[in-house]
Amino acid sequence: MISSQPHNLPSFVIIDLQTTGVSPDRHEIIQIAAARINADGSVGAHLSTYVRPCNCVPLHITTLTGIRDADVDDAPTAPEALRTLARFVEDSAEVGAGDPMIVTIKGHIPFIAAACARHALPVRPVRFIDPLCFFHDFFYMFSFQLTIFPDEADQTDIFDPTDMGISTVMANPADVVSAIKEWLGIDASGRPHPRHDGADIRVRLFTRMVRHATEFLWDAKDLQAKACEHDFIATT
Repeated sequence: MISSQPHNLPSFVIIDLQTTGVSPDRHEIIQIAAARINADGSVGAHLSTYVRPCNCVPLHITTLTGIRDADVDDAPTAPEALRTLARFVEDSAEVGAGDPMIVTIKGHIPFIAAACARHALPVRPVRFIDPLCFFHDFFYMFSFQLTIFPDEADQTDIFDPTDMGISTVMANPADVVSAIKEWLGIDASGRPHPRHDGADIRVRLFTRMVRHATEFLWDAKDLQAKACEHDFIATT
């Protein structure tokens, strides 16, 4: 059995974005969502905001995300939203524990850095980890556990795939994605959530993954080995 002893871990801030495209230099952020996980594993405050871009939201992005021009017309500008995010991250630092670890998809960090450069906002280096690392480790942990220790697989409470309707970790990836969507209450047809909160949905998924990984899989040394450094919005 895998131990669930505390590992002297940092606090975390999980961040997800929706953007108008895939290029940080040419495209803009249109939604930011974030959640705080305290060092004791409890889930803290949440942040969610649309962001008003300089240009219209492309039709294909509306089709993909459900976010329309009407959703962002009265939203905070990128500098306003990023300053709010910076305060959220810095407020998440716990006394004596230093800066929180940022958890976000690797491709999102350059969008934040590019927006800071575009709007002449201050930056500072942060440590971040891609949530795909969590999913990768869960996949292989369960593949090993179900293959080598099948009798013990149902005795643990570790991010059990059956909680998401996944009968086996070795299932077709498309089936796994569909099961995760169903688990999170996303329309099985693949249409965006009615509230267009795709970033919020991913933050919920990443929050659950982080809590289970830090409880059962990783300690502080593991996290530092997996983390990278990149410029991030600063408050001053």
